[in-house]
Amino acid sequence: MRDPDTTRNDREIAKAVALRMLRENGLASLSVRKIAAELGTSYQLIYTLFGDKIGLLNALISDGFEQLGSVCAKASAETNSAQSVLAVVFAYRDFALQNANLYELMFSDPVAIPRAKATRAKGVECFQALLMPVERYWKANTRTKGRFIDPQALAIAIWTSTHGHVQFSAKSWFQFEFDDRKNLEGAVMALLDSAG
Repeated sequence: MRDPDTTRNDREIAKAVALRMLRENGLASLSVRKIAAELGTSYQLIYTLFGDKIGLLNALISDGFEQLGSVCAKASAETNSAQSVLAVVFAYRDFALQNANLYELMFSDPVAIPRAKATRAKGVECFQALLMPVERYWKANTRTKGRFIDPQALAIAIWTSTHGHVQFSAKSWFQFEFDDRKNLEGAVMALLDSAG
């Protein structure tokens, strides 16, 4: 039986190699055999550590959501201002653009890469980092019934808008000058204003 500390260490090393390969060459470059070769071990070890390739990808996705959530939480000031929400939005945007291949994996087709329960839980935890400043803003600034029924609905709208902006920026869909940061700020402010 493998020592738990050794197994944990082996998992971290294997994930680090897989993440480097993902960052350098994208998802298509990831294979269990390539990772094992890089580690100088049998590919069976990867199956032992993660179950299969889907298990390894879930581990990378979980780590990605944990990192993104941490970045967003650190950016969030303990205030009820729109600036606190924008700080989290821009932290999200910067993480996504700086970690494009990991971000693409995190939001890849869940049919092609089924999400484990623990992976989905990490995604929900990540969302909380955006929800918290939106909730503070909502409580301090919402006086009338606006377009959103609650702060969670508003936070989802902000997240989807941010995600869309990131996708357009990362894929360079626009063939003209486009200040995506300024446009993202405008979209988020419009959503916040529409909350009532």
